[in-house]
Amino acid sequence: MSNDNMAYYAREVSYPMAAMFLIKEIYAFDKNILHYFKDIRWKDINQKNGNNYMKSVDEVLRGLEKQGVATGYIKKMAQKIYDDISSATWYMLGERRAPPNVY
Repeated sequence: MSNDNMAYYAREVSYPMAAMFLIKEIYAFDKNILHYFKDIRWKDINQKNGNNYMKSVDEVLRGLEKQGVATGYIKKMAQKIYDDISSATWYMLGERRAPPNVY
């Protein structure tokens, strides 16, 4: 269970849940890509893009490319993680708690 908006309102596996799967090493991935995503203010970017997550991802990747980062491998790794998580059946456990009203 997670109290972020996606898990609470849409009852779907959310980004914090996916992060826990990776932290707990339920799914393998190349940890060397993590530093590229440090300090990204996803909520601000998502709100600017009308909560269109893919548009926000494209914006972040374009920013990385402008910094000289080859994003092809990052995209491949993200697709692998997505495929791994979506191929499993997950159930939310525990009490539902509303998301906080702060950022």
